[in-house]
Amino acid sequence: LLDMYIYADTLTFFGIVFGIQPISIYTIKTLLFPFYGYWFVAVYLVIYIVSPVLNKGIETLGRKQAIILAIFFTGLFCVLNFVSEIRWLGLENGYSVMFGMYLYFIGRMMKKYSFLGGKRLLTCIKWVGCTMFTAIAVSLSIVIKQFELAWKLFSYNQIFILFSAVFFLWIFISLPEQYISEKVLMYSPHMLAVYYIHSSPAFSYFSNILLRKIADSCVNWGVELIFLIIYAIIICSVCALVDVVKGKALNQLEDRLSCSITNYLGIAK
Repeated sequence: LLDMYIYADTLTFFGIVFGIQPISIYTIKTLLFPFYGYWFVAVYLVIYIVSPVLNKGIETLGRKQAIILAIFFTGLFCVLNFVSEIRWLGLENGYSVMFGMYLYFIGRMMKKYSFLGGKRLLTCIKWVGCTMFTAIAVSLSIVIKQFELAWKLFSYNQIFILFSAVFFLWIFISLPEQYISEKVLMYSPHMLAVYYIHSSPAFSYFSNILLRKIADSCVNWGVELIFLIIYAIIICSVCALVDVVKGKALNQLEDRLSCSITNYLGIAK
């Protein structure tokens, strides 16, 4: 939550200074309550509260019932709703409490019944396939100037995004414990900050300048696809680096405040 306030308020301030975000009631609300801009924080809190009820309901399901429900809701939320946008479901392209509860259900099925699990190599192939399908579809959408479709393909309730996330989680779970402790934990603490930073209006405004130029040019879609992948890696790396610098700066500030308080108390005594 502290990181959320730091990034939301800092980036919103920069957005106001550079004229990207107007001074409005919404902007003030974002400064005071940034979780309005970061939907998943509110979703997490709601699911945390209702999870005991969800767990009791899930535990009453047998394997066959659970799989049928998983297939039904996946078809409803990730296929039918993605195509037709059934508004009364309140999915909001996957950015909602309703879809968060669906993901919680899928997670429980993974833990209880190894839902969509399998051998690591096959899971890696599936993950690459689903990820590349989305990347190619987005690249082609940009080439034909269907920008709304390109953005929609990144929605959380896009079925290949869902499967890609599930398969990636299975790959993570299947990694040797030593590799997880030494490698993955080096990068994972910064991934939430990557989301905080890259999804802010101020950062998106500048990061999308190059994307718009590429979209307006007549480059080969294969070259554009490679560019999008490299550009995504660069953005992720830059955001993670910012979080590392922020962490070191806060640690230094904390040390200085601690020394100042200690010295003050020493003098006071």
